[in-house]
Amino acid sequence: MKKTMKKTLSVLLGIALLISLFSVAFAGSDIAPCASKVIHETTAAIRFESGKVYGAGRIKTVNIADKLGITSISLYEKNGSKWTKLTSAYNKFGYNASTYSYTISAPAVEGKVYKVTVSFYGKIGDLTDTHTQSQTSTY
Repeated sequence: MKKTMKKTLSVLLGIALLISLFSVAFAGSDIAPCASKVIHETTAAIRFESGKVYGAGRIKTVNIADKLGITSISLYEKNGSKWTKLTSAYNKFGYNASTYSYTISAPAVEGKVYKVTVSFYGKIGDLTDTHTQSQTSTY
């Protein structure tokens, strides 16, 4: 009886572990782990404060990078079915670091939908990698 109970408990714990791993992977949909030898993870995020929308990008590399950062970051506002670009920034980099972040902002209107799109870049030695990510939110 004890062996059967231990076996059943082991199977249930294994299933619970698998479920928790999958729920964690999908809970932070704005964080993208990367299967890369250079980029560990990227984050695209939107926040609202005092009538402004802030779009941010953050990159983390697997080790200290020679160069890492954001090749482009753009904020958009949805008008009907069209996205209108509000502001952008290009070629924002850090050197000899493993994390880098950059934020842009624009005036926001309550009830509107906003999107940030970020293109990331990382270089460690002879290896380079890029990744693009977007995040959408309503004010």
